[in-house]
Order: sequence, then C-alpha cells, then structure tokens
Amino acid sequence: MQFFEHIVETPQRFDQKSINEAQGFLLTLSGFDFNIFLQIYGLVFPFTQNLYNILQSKSMDILFCVKEIETTMKKLEEIKTSKFSGIWKNVTERCGMPTCRKVRFSLQPEVQYRALFFEIIGHHSCAAEA
Repeated sequence: MQFFEHIVETPQRFDQKSINEAQGFLLTLSGFDFNIFLQIYGLVFPFTQNLYNILQSKSMDILFCVKEIETTMKKLEEIKTSKFSGIWKNVTERCGMPTCRKVRFSLQPEVQYRALFFEIIGHHSCAAEA
C-alpha cells in the first residue's frame, strides 16, 4: 500500500494512468469487503490447504487422512463459533462500517457478513467431508 500511496502523493513523478491505477488499488485494498474476506480466508486457508495437500498426496495411510479431516473439521467449527466477532471488530475499526450490500437491504451489515462468514466456513467444511 505504501507504494501506491507514494504514487498518489507524488503525482509529478508519475503519469496519469499510473496515478489512477494506484488510486484504484488503494481503494480496493482499503475497502471493507477486501479486508473482511482477507481476514476470513487468512483464518481458513492454513487449515484447509494443509488438509488438501495431505489428501492429494499419494499416501496410503487412510487413518492419518481421516484424522486430519477430523482435525480440520474441528478447527473450522471452532473458527465458525468463535472468530467472527473479532474479525468484525478488527475490520470495522480499520475500515469503518460497510456500505449496504445490494443483495439483502433489510439486514444489518453485521448480519449479512456473518451469514457470508458461515457460508464460507460451511463450504470448506463440506469440501473437507467430501
């Protein structure tokens, strides 16, 4: 982000296209959606990636694979039940409250994002069980 900020803050050193693109990247990288999904996937991927690597290996140790699936499922359940509030607090402090998503106007933003959080965790849980 510092690089993009440097471009925007010193426009005399860069062409207009570079300035515009830097502004676009800054807007994306500082946006609520980007940051909340970064936080969520930052929690989920270390566990699911490890499991997928184990399952894709040529290992014939079925008991080990089953144990790793169970461990990953437990960790995903732990994330699902205990991590959203911390993520929400962290991202809203950094980015402010999100603007309303177009899909569900009647829901409060925190409720909408909690539902997305559960969907993401659920997707990875289903993939791990399959």
